[in-house]
Amino acid sequence: MSQTPIDVALIADMLDLQKQERLPHAILLVAPFGFALKGNAKAIAKSLLCQQQSANGCGACKPCQAFENQSHGDYRRLAQAEGKASIGVDQVREACDFVAQTSGYGDLKLLIVDGADKITVPAANALLKTLEEPQGNSLILLTAEFSWALPATIRSRCQQRIIKPPARELLEAFLTNSGQGSVSSAVSDYELLRMAAYAEHSRPQFFQLADSILDALITQQIDVSQAYSQLDKTDTLETVNSLLHATESTCARESDAPNTSRLLALLELQQVLGAVLRRLRLGSTPAKEGLIYQICTLIAQVGRGDLAAVAESKRLLGINT
Repeated sequence: MSQTPIDVALIADMLDLQKQERLPHAILLVAPFGFALKGNAKAIAKSLLCQQQSANGCGACKPCQAFENQSHGDYRRLAQAEGKASIGVDQVREACDFVAQTSGYGDLKLLIVDGADKITVPAANALLKTLEEPQGNSLILLTAEFSWALPATIRSRCQQRIIKPPARELLEAFLTNSGQGSVSSAVSDYELLRMAAYAEHSRPQFFQLADSILDALITQQIDVSQAYSQLDKTDTLETVNSLLHATESTCARESDAPNTSRLLALLELQQVLGAVLRRLRLGSTPAKEGLIYQICTLIAQVGRGDLAAVAESKRLLGINT
């Protein structure tokens, strides 16, 4: 996978805050479509831990070399364990204990919580305790594709920073290096960024499938049974996650459209998919066939702008938003 572009201005801002001794205790990193979150979080960490305070690290000092060798004693990255749908409380407690330890290389301890929107409720409560009681000179850097999925108590204790979309030529280069081929000049900057975000995932074709099915259902090019037959063979959590990404993108495109009822229905769909995704990440195991078929039915109702039918589907799914 090609390296994602870095927000140079954001890193420079972080270094300035460090030099002025004004670094916040916690930062929530967000980005359109979640693109380049991991790469930017890592670049910020390397920069702040570098003895030379060099953007993306000088690469020569002892902390930089330790960082590259994954042996830096003052840095840790927390993410969901392999095969798990969420970040658990034991993981968070261990990471918080790390933050509380004395710094070894310098005066900054840095923890990245990658995919903080995948955190369980008990884990969020454990993290909140550390955020409420900062431990010395430490920085907790959270990344989230869906920042609204984080508890409000967590969000309120973080300074939010938005990663700016890279220049078009950088996105085109990223797509080319990722094996996606050249991009037509007719493709809008918005669509180009979305393509890059899909390519960044380990299974970009899965996101593209969800995107095409959502569009075809909404525009009534296929029916519910046809959509279900294509999604039935896919992982349930990945299906819901990908459909949520596609729905957010569609909401953005429809925001200026005259069809108000469809936009309202799309926003309802976004809320439902978000609620279902949270349940799945917390360990809920609904019958896959029923869940995916009901979601496909809901999407078709959204395409018709049938808010009454959407409300009934929400009731059948047990969603109160």
